[in-house]
Amino acid sequence: SWGVYLATGLLIISLVFVAFTFFFLTQHARNEQEWISLATDVQVTSQQLAKSAGEAASGNLDAFLELGNSSGKITSAMDKLRSGSVSSGLPPAPLAIDIPMRQLNLTWDRMSTNAGSILNRESLVLELASARDIVQANIPDIQQNTDTGIRALTQSGAPTNQVVSANRQLVLAERILRHVSEVLQGGSKAVSAAEALATERDQFEQVLNALLRGNSRLGITLVRNTSALQSLGRVKTLFETIKPQITIILASSSDLFEVRGSADEIFLDSRDVFMEAANLKDAIVELPQTRLWPSQITAILGLAVMVLMVSILVYSFMSAERRRGKVAARINKRNQQAILKLLDEMGSLADGDLTVEATVTEEITGAIADSVNYAI
Repeated sequence: SWGVYLATGLLIISLVFVAFTFFFLTQHARNEQEWISLATDVQVTSQQLAKSAGEAASGNLDAFLELGNSSGKITSAMDKLRSGSVSSGLPPAPLAIDIPMRQLNLTWDRMSTNAGSILNRESLVLELASARDIVQANIPDIQQNTDTGIRALTQSGAPTNQVVSANRQLVLAERILRHVSEVLQGGSKAVSAAEALATERDQFEQVLNALLRGNSRLGITLVRNTSALQSLGRVKTLFETIKPQITIILASSSDLFEVRGSADEIFLDSRDVFMEAANLKDAIVELPQTRLWPSQITAILGLAVMVLMVSILVYSFMSAERRRGKVAARINKRNQQAILKLLDEMGSLADGDLTVEATVTEEITGAIADSVNYAI
């Protein structure tokens, strides 16, 4: 009947619909899981990048490699989120999560620029770190030899101006060491530290030369004590070692300030990236609830239609079987009655009564009765 045909058609349509729904549901679930994994990579790696940026800005060689790797990993993850991946068949992140995606993009672009600024100055930062190490290694020797010279001057009864000037050298050496560290650390004190470092370098050199040669303008007489001269000579040699390193630090201080500033901005942006990536993951998790199709609700509705159509077909089949059974039972009963009637009529014939005439009907025994009548 037309009802069975309609139910069969709806069953086929719902079957195809459910199959496509589950296929695309699985595909969307796989994509969403991949997007969440990429966002998690951005979260974790952003914290590693912030740490390596700070260490790289301080002159750690290994940190530059870690910084480059972390930056490349986040860039790859962001590219896949923005544009998808042909190799894995991953589509770009959908427009439904465009707002958190744009926020993450803006912060990462800024963070990536700062990371590139640090990486582009790798040789400079390493040179400055080397200069710092040389200064830090030689200042203690300068202080020790200066102290030895002061003791020699004091014991020999040298003029007060020589002893006072030599003592001042100890203070200047300590300040040079401290200001070198402040310049390389960056921050609000870096600019003033660089200016003070330049002044202290020049003052140290002037006083040292005055002690070795005499300088009436500074009011310092020539040191004549042999032991003191030997100590000051060693100080001169050590200072000539650190002087070009201090010059390198001062000449590159502006670039260094940019590197430190970039590292500081990366540290601040890493917190925003972490939170924005978390927001992106939350938006991805909510995608199935905001999507009309494919969704679990439409899949359940499709299954419900399938079950309903199957139920209708089964009911139709069973109803037809019952009807056929009833019809067959009626036919069998009529046939049995016809056979019994024919047998009853044939009973007289069996007794020899040839006048008997069997009743011819449309039942199954009609043809037999007609044949019997013809034979008699």
